[in-house]
Amino acid sequence: MTGARKPLTRKNLWRPSSGRLRSWLADESADRTRPVIVAVVLTLAGIGLVEVASASSVESVAAGINPYDLPLKQGMWTLAGVVIMFALARLPVRRIRKLAWPMLIIAVIALGLVFTPLGMTVNGNRNWLNAGGFTAQPSEFAKLALVVWGAAVLSRKQALLNQWKHAVIPMLPVGAAIMALVALGHDLGTTLFIMMILAATLFYGGVPMKVFGAAAAACAVAALVLAATNGNRMGRIFSWLGMGSGVEDHCAEN
Repeated sequence: MTGARKPLTRKNLWRPSSGRLRSWLADESADRTRPVIVAVVLTLAGIGLVEVASASSVESVAAGINPYDLPLKQGMWTLAGVVIMFALARLPVRRIRKLAWPMLIIAVIALGLVFTPLGMTVNGNRNWLNAGGFTAQPSEFAKLALVVWGAAVLSRKQALLNQWKHAVIPMLPVGAAIMALVALGHDLGTTLFIMMILAATLFYGGVPMKVFGAAAAACAVAALVLAATNGNRMGRIFSWLGMGSGVEDHCAEN
């Protein structure tokens, strides 16, 4: 006579024997952070691919190019990114912490190389590297490096974050240096995005709100200055505001 069968609870359904990925996704914490993060990432990636296809299809057809070439290429890179994301998520936190400083140093060096003969200007922004036919945008790697490095620094300084000097140093100086290198290449959009990444890192890292608010105000002022000193960006802002009649004149003056 066989014993009674165990009830099929969620824990039984998501055992490691069902697959390591399933067991990893079976987050039993109260907020189920892992599945939420995965869902958000995959949703945003999917929306991004749809936007790429929508924005590029008309120009591709007009140029006699397969309208699916660019979306498929982006899709392959997206798939590679998702695979890398799952691989990194399986690494112990201590190993990721060890990568923080090397990643930051490599990112800063790569951003500096943009201003050497290896650098390449695309659409008025000098933010690409071209080496032997291989092109890369160092600012994209700098975003990841800033997140990993910032998380490693703030996790070590948790007990000291109530003191403003520990909350902003070295986070703000390093973040400002990265943003300055990107801004020197006239890439205001990426600079603003890095500002948001830095702000999110400080917020989720537990920095006091008064320090976070002061840093956010400083970033807002810096963003306005960067926009006002770039004719191309001001032209786009005027166009977005419906002030098309002054766009050409403003760009010509700058």
